[in-house]
Amino acid sequence: MKVYITYEKDGYGGTQVGRVFSNRDAAICWIIKTEFSGNAYYQGKDVSELVKEAANWVHEYDVNEG
Repeated sequence: MKVYITYEKDGYGGTQVGRVFSNRDAAICWIIKTEFSGNAYYQGKDVSELVKEAANWVHEYDVNEG
Protein backbone atom coordinates (compact mmCIF):
# COMPACT_ATOMS: atom_id res chain seq x y z
CA MET A 1 0.00 0.00 0.00
CA LYS A 2 1.18 3.50 -0.72
CA VAL A 3 0.53 6.75 1.13
CA TYR A 4 1.06 10.28 -0.10
CA ILE A 5 2.41 12.84 2.34
CA THR A 6 2.63 16.60 2.24
CA TYR A 7 4.93 18.50 4.56
CA GLU A 8 4.59 21.85 6.27
CA LYS A 9 7.01 24.10 8.11
CA ASP A 10 7.42 23.53 11.81
CA GLY A 11 8.23 26.19 14.38
CA TYR A 12 11.95 25.38 14.37
CA GLY A 13 12.94 26.07 10.76
CA GLY A 14 12.34 22.51 9.60
CA THR A 15 9.41 20.54 8.28
CA GLN A 16 6.88 18.12 9.67
CA VAL A 17 4.19 15.91 8.18
CA GLY A 18 1.29 18.11 7.16
CA ARG A 19 -1.24 15.62 5.80
CA VAL A 20 -1.37 11.98 4.76
CA PHE A 21 -3.50 10.85 1.80
CA SER A 22 -4.43 7.44 0.45
CA ASN A 23 -4.19 8.58 -3.17
CA ARG A 24 -1.99 10.96 -5.11
CA ASP A 25 -4.83 12.86 -6.80
CA ALA A 26 -6.38 13.85 -3.47
CA ALA A 27 -3.01 15.12 -2.25
CA ILE A 28 -2.46 17.14 -5.42
CA CYS A 29 -5.96 18.66 -5.23
CA TRP A 30 -5.37 19.62 -1.61
CA ILE A 31 -2.10 21.37 -2.48
CA ILE A 32 -3.75 23.30 -5.31
CA LYS A 33 -6.67 24.38 -3.11
CA THR A 34 -4.73 25.29 0.02
CA GLU A 35 -1.28 26.37 -1.12
CA PHE A 36 -1.80 27.74 -4.61
CA SER A 37 -5.07 29.64 -4.25
CA GLY A 38 -4.42 33.24 -3.38
CA ASN A 39 -0.78 33.01 -4.48
CA ALA A 40 -0.17 35.38 -7.39
CA TYR A 41 2.54 33.14 -8.85
CA TYR A 42 -0.02 30.43 -9.65
CA GLN A 43 -2.79 32.69 -10.96
CA GLY A 44 -3.42 32.30 -14.68
CA LYS A 45 -1.75 28.90 -14.94
CA ASP A 46 -3.80 26.14 -16.52
CA VAL A 47 -4.80 23.01 -14.63
CA SER A 48 -2.08 20.81 -16.12
CA GLU A 49 0.60 23.27 -14.99
CA LEU A 50 -0.87 23.39 -11.49
CA VAL A 51 -1.03 19.60 -11.27
CA LYS A 52 2.58 19.28 -12.43
CA GLU A 53 3.77 21.85 -9.90
CA ALA A 54 1.69 20.39 -7.04
CA ALA A 55 3.05 16.89 -7.73
CA ASN A 56 6.46 18.17 -6.63
CA TRP A 57 5.01 18.83 -3.16
CA VAL A 58 3.67 15.28 -2.71
CA HIS A 59 5.91 12.47 -1.48
CA GLU A 60 5.02 8.81 -2.04
CA TYR A 61 5.89 6.13 0.52
CA ASP A 62 5.29 2.39 0.65
CA VAL A 63 3.59 1.18 3.81
CA ASN A 64 3.63 -2.45 4.87
CA GLU A 65 0.22 -3.81 5.70
CA GLY A 66 -0.09 -6.26 8.49
